[in-house]
Amino acid sequence: MEESYVYALKLVSSRFDSSYEYFDILVLSLSTILYKYKDKAFLVEKIFNDVEIHISNDSIRNILKTKEIDIISFDEEEDEIDKSNNTTYGISSLGYTFRLEDGEFVKYKEKPFIICNSERSNTDLLNIFIHEFNHLVKSTLNSLEVGHLEYCIRSGISYYRCKYKDKNDTLYEYNYYDALDEVINVIETTEMMENLLLLPIIDDYDIDKDDLSKDVGYDVCVELIRPLWSNPTFRSLIEDNIIDGNTENIIREFDKVLGEGSFDKFTDYLDDLDYADGYNSKSKKTTRLKNNVRKMVNEYNRKTNYTYVFSK
Repeated sequence: MEESYVYALKLVSSRFDSSYEYFDILVLSLSTILYKYKDKAFLVEKIFNDVEIHISNDSIRNILKTKEIDIISFDEEEDEIDKSNNTTYGISSLGYTFRLEDGEFVKYKEKPFIICNSERSNTDLLNIFIHEFNHLVKSTLNSLEVGHLEYCIRSGISYYRCKYKDKNDTLYEYNYYDALDEVINVIETTEMMENLLLLPIIDDYDIDKDDLSKDVGYDVCVELIRPLWSNPTFRSLIEDNIIDGNTENIIREFDKVLGEGSFDKFTDYLDDLDYADGYNSKSKKTTRLKNNVRKMVNEYNRKTNYTYVFSK
């Protein structure tokens, strides 16, 4: 961990002065990210050198407007979030946008960015930044598919697909596997936060060590998926394929255990649960979806001969 810290300090110092308000946050974040992705250090360094970082004590919506960053459908998504029990404190993007010009999608590439709302504690801000940077690590390689009148952007194991139908002049948008991707990212972020305790000088930083082990976001789904993530078979399946975007391998191997179509069914349950829980955590629908997810997790673990031990 000390080597990763030295590496991170060098990277951050190359872009920011030590007097920068969030200098320590960046150093600690890069330290644990580099520690996790030792064999992908080149990728982490490239992302950090390319990414625009905007951290401010303001809402994500306002920061986007201040920086004149336009994200398609973001305001609509935020309107939905504002009505639920969730709040967005961080957002990241690879910087790819597509515009429909003369009946064809044209790709535009701007700098990737990470935006964080810093109104919470330093420990929370650290978690938010690591979470967003981790998304970029798992989304930079092989992240685009562009075809005739359609394109697809991959982020981890989640996908955003857009198709244009010229017959009725309509755009169709589809999202896949969002909740599972976010849940995995939350758990990985918690693990990276915990790894900071390996730094002998962690006490020198304004960080609440007791909060380093706390999951942040997607609480219900995270609780249900932890027994699955702890299963070495499932974890290695994800980690061996997610950076390079080999989602087909993940789906195929998961379905070999639980049957054809199981991965899509499982992720649909999670997406529906994440949405339903944000509005009414005690509804019958939420309870039913939780039971469906739990049943599939238990069945996967049973069929791969894994027993999850619940911590106290």
